[in-house]
Amino acid sequence: MNQPDPTSEREPATALGLLLLSAAILLLEIGQVRVFSFILWHHVTYLVVTVTLLGFAAGGTWLAVARAKPPIGRAAFGAVAFAALALGTFVVLARHEIRALPEADSRWPAIKATLAYLYLVVPFFFGGVAVAAALDGTGARVSRRYSVNLIGSALGCLLVVPTLRWVGGAGLVLVSTAIAACAGASFAFAARRTVLTGVAALIAVASLVALPKRDQLLPFPVAEGKTLHAELHQAKAPLAASVWDPICRIDVVGDETKDTQLRVYQDGDAPTRIPSTDKEQRFNLPSNHMALAYTSTSKPKGSHALVIGVGGGFDLAVALEMGATRVLGAEINPSTAALMRGRFAAYTGGLYNDPRVEVVVADGRSVVARSNETFDVIQITGADTYAALATGANLTAESYLYTQDAIRDYVDHLNDDGVLAVLRWRFYPPREELRLIGMMARELRRRGIANPSAHLAVVDVKTPSEDGGGDEARYAVSLLKKSPFKPNEVEFLERFCAMHPDKGKYSMALVPGGTGEAAFADYVKAIGAGSEAEAAFEDAYAYAVGEVTDDRPFFFQFYRGRDVLSSGDAQGARSVFHAVIGHGPAGLQVLWLSLAAAVVLLLVLVVVPLVAFRSGGLRVAGAWRQVLFFATVGLAFMCVEIPMIQRLTLYLGHPLEALGLGISAFLVFSGLGAATSARVGIGSERAAVMRAALIVMLLSVLVALIAPKIFAATLDLGLLARRVIAVAVIAPAAFAMGFPFPLGLRFAKERAAPLLPWAFGVNGGASVIASVLTILVAMDHGFTHVLLLGAGLYGLAAFALPRTRV
Repeated sequence: MNQPDPTSEREPATALGLLLLSAAILLLEIGQVRVFSFILWHHVTYLVVTVTLLGFAAGGTWLAVARAKPPIGRAAFGAVAFAALALGTFVVLARHEIRALPEADSRWPAIKATLAYLYLVVPFFFGGVAVAAALDGTGARVSRRYSVNLIGSALGCLLVVPTLRWVGGAGLVLVSTAIAACAGASFAFAARRTVLTGVAALIAVASLVALPKRDQLLPFPVAEGKTLHAELHQAKAPLAASVWDPICRIDVVGDETKDTQLRVYQDGDAPTRIPSTDKEQRFNLPSNHMALAYTSTSKPKGSHALVIGVGGGFDLAVALEMGATRVLGAEINPSTAALMRGRFAAYTGGLYNDPRVEVVVADGRSVVARSNETFDVIQITGADTYAALATGANLTAESYLYTQDAIRDYVDHLNDDGVLAVLRWRFYPPREELRLIGMMARELRRRGIANPSAHLAVVDVKTPSEDGGGDEARYAVSLLKKSPFKPNEVEFLERFCAMHPDKGKYSMALVPGGTGEAAFADYVKAIGAGSEAEAAFEDAYAYAVGEVTDDRPFFFQFYRGRDVLSSGDAQGARSVFHAVIGHGPAGLQVLWLSLAAAVVLLLVLVVVPLVAFRSGGLRVAGAWRQVLFFATVGLAFMCVEIPMIQRLTLYLGHPLEALGLGISAFLVFSGLGAATSARVGIGSERAAVMRAALIVMLLSVLVALIAPKIFAATLDLGLLARRVIAVAVIAPAAFAMGFPFPLGLRFAKERAAPLLPWAFGVNGGASVIASVLTILVAMDHGFTHVLLLGAGLYGLAAFALPRTRV
């Protein structure tokens, strides 16, 4: 029997507290990914984040076991504890450096680092307690509060970008602490806890007062082993500028008065260069691999060039030096562009501001897709970073620059004698560069070219280390020429490699016409022979090098599922950096470790306590069907949300735009759906859930079928119009997705009140599992299959809810 809530007359204060706390938690959840990707290596970031977020689910379980009353008093304590402990744990984190660099024959450092950071679970545990307690209510109040929870989370998502740019990673922690403390004060006011209200207010004020000294309070260290760490701590290079950005942290290193170029680091690695036009003694470009695209086209002077991944502007300088009269550049990071147009404009001689140059801040693929121009040269020089992206691990990160669909777009935008040049890392045996050259050959074959090899070349680039102990860097420049390479152009490439002053620096891995290294020559020949020969080569090859598409954009994943226990090849282990980026199935192992950790911790933190303490929640009739319902809804929500947001990256032109607008739209319209679910009558919850699930299933299938056509047809519209269309595509399904969970909570509240906070924990834990599972499914089958899986899970959830009350 439900007891009256003594705080009901202060419901607005409770709603405000829930709104603020939800915003603070999501702000910190997303912000910590940025912090971790700087202070850790990418292969650890995702594992640490996955484990810490399970503390959120554990909070609901503890509340169910403790049977604490009154709930809003518990929410006040949880919110204040979250605020204080979030700040405290990040103060420890900023002074706590763990070596997480993978070793040649072990992934133990990743596991060790995860265990070392387990204390970060604690604040999220109390955040989970607070939210679960605040959601406890009767009848329609559950739906209304869940709606507030979702809308608050949307607010937190929208705050991430401006907060990071305003006060950086350290400031974001302080801002989220202050917001959470304000939430605690609001809850404490609703619960009539005067002392706790004062404590919460004090934490909020202290956090805001500390903002000017944020970097001294939270001096986050760059990961040991990253190049920036060596520059700052070993070479003692000066730090010229540092900017926190939602894509990555930007650090510019070097002496502007002496150095001929500065180094730009992204999350402590993946460097790009800023050339000084005053001090750079020209680039000697005719003998430099950066200019191969220009020397391979019949129109080097007066050419029109497209540069994807402008960075510090070195490729712009190359294009202008080679005589380009029109250079369109795509730079994904607005902070990099701002530094180049402002702080370092004089140093570069105004590269970004040159009248021959136009730099667009957007994803390079989107720039190409939306452009009506054709180019003599399209240049992509290592345009990616090893920062934490959507998945948190580079080897499983999505890249729309290197898909079969992308190659088609590039070739469509080449003039008849145009050249596409892509520089990627060189591995032995080849992986990245072999997959890339295979997709180029496949596109040429699709266009009816009988001999793709006549249009393709691969030039190896090796930079010897100073001590002669191996290669510091190994690259491959893959060239696709829309017309066949002429004999004199082939002769130039061979002479270029043979006559370079640094003996052995350049060599031909694939000569136009099909000779060269066996892997390249055989693969191109197999593709030219047809699909059967192509499939036979790919099946027999040691690595997965088949095509990747926009629906399955995992270019960096070269390992099959059966390779998950592999330690990689011996040659790859020679270089520490290559061990990080390509030696062994690091990304695959991290995903499976994350999934295993999430499942085990969900059992330990959510299921075992309830069974061990015999709280009563599991002993009611149909309880295990409700367990299945809440777990399935958590899985289904993520399986629908993630693929829909993925589709927005190319459409809106920037991953941050897609993430911010996509998540916010999902949360807001789901919140509206949850608020509307309050009108469903008592006893009609199961029927309403079934209707909502059916609507989500139908709309998910519809989105899978027609959304790509809608986006393609409206790609030329302005950004505002595309935002409106994106929201219109998301809104109907998101609105229906807001019904099942609050109605399930109402259903659980009527059957067994102790089950309600635990249901929140089960749902949250399943959502964490789903964030890993969606990537594993998408890697093998594509995001469309993930979307359809989510639709099916909603159907399962509808049937899982018990039919009758007791």
